[in-house]
Amino acid sequence: MISDNNDSGFGPDKCLHDHHHGFDKPWGRSTHGRRGDVRPIILSLLLVRPMHGYELIRSIEEKSHGMWRPSPGTIYPLLQLLEETDIVVAREEEGKKIYSLTDIGIEEAKQKPSEDRWKGYDKKDIEKIVELKKNNIKAMHLIRNIARSGDKEKLSAATKIIKDTSDRLMALTDEPTKDLNDKRGKS
Repeated sequence: MISDNNDSGFGPDKCLHDHHHGFDKPWGRSTHGRRGDVRPIILSLLLVRPMHGYELIRSIEEKSHGMWRPSPGTIYPLLQLLEETDIVVAREEEGKKIYSLTDIGIEEAKQKPSEDRWKGYDKKDIEKIVELKKNNIKAMHLIRNIARSGDKEKLSAATKIIKDTSDRLMALTDEPTKDLNDKRGKS
């Protein structure tokens, strides 16, 4: 379902979690409702000029400084929905569907502008976020390998390291300390 969420989906706050472990997905507060986040972005890009789906994907990737490259499976179903609801209109040009805003789409784009949360972040900031993500992915692979090994000593040592690291990271956040086991069941 497309939400009316005015959250643009852009910004470093979208780079804190990655449930998919791939660089084609944004790190975000949630992996749910992503199309709702993409809608104002697509509308704001189409307000500038008509584009085909892959142009929209590339534009989002550029706008996020390479941190987010939405998949065609995110973009094209949303474009189809926008077309069915008369927000955009598509025309064929050189074998590609070029999307542009209808009057209704222009009005919506102006009412709910996409906020660029990457504005003000320089290349070094983005590099730090990318480094954080790469280290997170590396740690997840190592944890998986240790868990699969069945070695009880390694499992115990890794559990202690991860708990200590999680506690230290929690101290860096503005979130109140909470036990994640409360949501997922005691281990």
